[in-house]
Amino acid sequence: MPLEDFFKYQRRRINPFKGLVIDVPTWADAHSYHRDQQRLHAVAMHQHGIVTGLEVFAWNPPDNSVVIYPGIAVDAQGNTIVVSEPQRFYIRTEEQGTAYVVMDYREVPQEMAQSLDGGKTEPVYILEAYRIGEQRSAPEGTQIEVARIAVSGDKAGITDAVNPMSPDANEIDGRYRPLAGPARRGEIGVGVADLP
Repeated sequence: MPLEDFFKYQRRRINPFKGLVIDVPTWADAHSYHRDQQRLHAVAMHQHGIVTGLEVFAWNPPDNSVVIYPGIAVDAQGNTIVVSEPQRFYIRTEEQGTAYVVMDYREVPQEMAQSLDGGKTEPVYILEAYRIGEQRSAPEGTQIEVARIAVSGDKAGITDAVNPMSPDANEIDGRYRPLAGPARRGEIGVGVADLP
């Protein structure tokens, strides 16, 4: 949820007391409150992006794949993405253009069970996961860019950049990875007055 959406309603939490009936809506409200508070903190106090890790290196020997190493990121809605194991990801190298390797937060229903109110099946758990993807346009929305590659289109192997500040074609470019940190509070202008 973007920060502006948090301003649209008053914060409300469960007030526990002896005799309070904990039904499904009450349970859901209690957990939603804490989850929303965590997300509010993430988007209000921090800039979204990569918190730690998620480095991207070429497969050895070079082919059309890269390896994304473990790490943590926070998206623009305050969702936390945790990659716990290295992930090998394949790039389409037959098509020329800039390939953006992106990640986004996903929720995956797990362990479906039949509810008592008419036989509808519901997930018992929601796995907080992520999706890695390749696209040929700049990331937008809640996507986190982990790397980009200027693909030459001749099925050449992808390699690590010899000069990370100026990657060549088919080399991994990490210069545009958004880094999480303190929220920006505006811009500062600096001027120099040269008086006679």
